[in-house]
Amino acid sequence: MAPRVNAVRNAHLILKFLADQQGPAGVASIARATGISPSSCFNILKTLVELKLVNFYDETKAYTLGTGLFELANGRAANQALFAAAQPMLTELAIAYSCQTGLWESSNETRTLIAMGESQSIASLNIRIGQTMQEGSGSSGKALIGKHLHDKKHLLAAYEAVQWQGEMTFDKYHRQVSAAVRDGYAIDRDAYYSGVTTISCAFDVSFLQRQFCVSLFLLSSWYAQSDLKDMGLDLKARVKQLAETVQTSS
Repeated sequence: MAPRVNAVRNAHLILKFLADQQGPAGVASIARATGISPSSCFNILKTLVELKLVNFYDETKAYTLGTGLFELANGRAANQALFAAAQPMLTELAIAYSCQTGLWESSNETRTLIAMGESQSIASLNIRIGQTMQEGSGSSGKALIGKHLHDKKHLLAAYEAVQWQGEMTFDKYHRQVSAAVRDGYAIDRDAYYSGVTTISCAFDVSFLQRQFCVSLFLLSSWYAQSDLKDMGLDLKARVKQLAETVQTSS
């Protein structure tokens, strides 16, 4: 057997550890969990950051999985234009509404969070890159599943697969999906997660042959119901511009 390359093995241990975390982790906790010396751990993380396999947050000196990992996994070098255009918009939205934002990629009956924007807000939700969700859950699910609006059997199956924390009947779900198709954005207030409001807008990137969705993640107590429409319209306008920018750059 050929000798093991410890640097590669240690990089794999670090990536695997970060994939299992619910949020960012610092060097000390990563080194302790993986058994890698802090100095070696720091140097490997620095390289992984340069390769965009890991994200580094200067404010907290912590790390999470990066978008480069998903590019490798799916062979999507073509996504670079999308990430380049989306990341500034995600950050701008997060700062504008003191919230967290995310870019989802839809695939079959799930979607994966592939990019995030964050503000300096004290409160934050437990959201991380690489997180997956069921097809019809939350506002992003309602926005994305609109293409199946006239397939009631499909909608019912997606609705029943979700463990709703708030009150959500199928009739209400169907009305909200219909509204998302009509308005160009979807809202979920305390239905999927109690105390959490999300607003989402889906869009297609034809040359990638994939569907994406941008979401705002909000603490419900911070925003009045009357604010959500204007936020949805703002999100819709920004996502339209994002889609046009990406298509132009292809």
